Amino acid sequence: MKPDIEELRRKYMDNPPEGMTSMDIRRMSEDELLDMDYFLNDDITIANCENVFSDNDNLAKTDKGEAAALEQYNNAVAEYNSAVALAQQSGTTVSMEKPEYTFRAFWFRSHAATAKLLPENGVDIVSIDNNHTYDFGTDGNMDTRAALDVAGVDWGKDGKIVYKEINGFKIAFVFGSMYSAGAEQAMLVDLEEANANSDYQVVYFHGGEEKVHAYEDWKQASCHNLVDHGADLVIGSHPHVLQPMETYNGVNIVYSLGNFIFGGNNYPENRTLIYNQTLTITQDAATGGFTVANTDITLIPCYVYTGESNNYQPAVIENETDKQLVIDFMQGKRELPY
Repeated sequence: MKPDIEELRRKYMDNPPEGMTSMDIRRMSEDELLDMDYFLNDDITIANCENVFSDNDNLAKTDKGEAAALEQYNNAVAEYNSAVALAQQSGTTVSMEKPEYTFRAFWFRSHAATAKLLPENGVDIVSIDNNHTYDFGTDGNMDTRAALDVAGVDWGKDGKIVYKEINGFKIAFVFGSMYSAGAEQAMLVDLEEANANSDYQVVYFHGGEEKVHAYEDWKQASCHNLVDHGADLVIGSHPHVLQPMETYNGVNIVYSLGNFIFGGNNYPENRTLIYNQTLTITQDAATGGFTVANTDITLIPCYVYTGESNNYQPAVIENETDKQLVIDFMQGKRELPY
């Protein structure tokens, strides 16, 4: 049953979530208020965390090819300058273009204390199995783990399953990265352990090609393999854009949720999604065993940013047309979510 909106608004105005004011609550739309209430009061919220939490300003950035690219660029500039000098001496023109430095890479880091923003906004578990986990090497990764522990956020990675238990029903969260065919094999090891120790298994993976809306055949095959080995829900990240959902053998696969709060550039694709799944559980009085009687799915389309450029403030899409375009895309009814 839909809650009384004004009663809900008064509740949060009297006691705003940390970081918000009563005026912020007053200005929220009905949909924003309902989504915030759900986000803060659901049982488990999981997210992909591509950030290093550390106060160590002396951490060395991981080499992502920058040194080699810079050397190549400097060599090209030297060659170009020599050609220009020779042309000036001989009174001819230069037939080569001036080199441009086109190398791009990203390293993400914030102060350790900012990890507390995750639980303050309802996030219970994060995956740190992604391509930015070691942006600042092993030391940065260890600082990240420590900061998340202090903040009270469970973190998972390849080889580290996170378990959550609600009223005796145990859920396992398995993590890993998949960038090529067969890469799911490492997760199958954790999935086998999770199957033996929990009632429901969620796989959260990072991988696939970036900035494409269609998932690759190999990624689909890998996700199907995960389901065949016991996964009850599969969720993906890394492409930076949404990719459609699929139901395979009764199991939902979300190939990519896109960005949410994203610091990589000023104009990321401005569509994302909160995927919500509610399980109705029954327990056998005689055996104590659990059965998932029903699975309800809610797709909550969101903007990645709400300003003229990226302001790191995602928001629920209220425009019904924009909202439906995202939902239709996720259901495979159109090629793009906008």
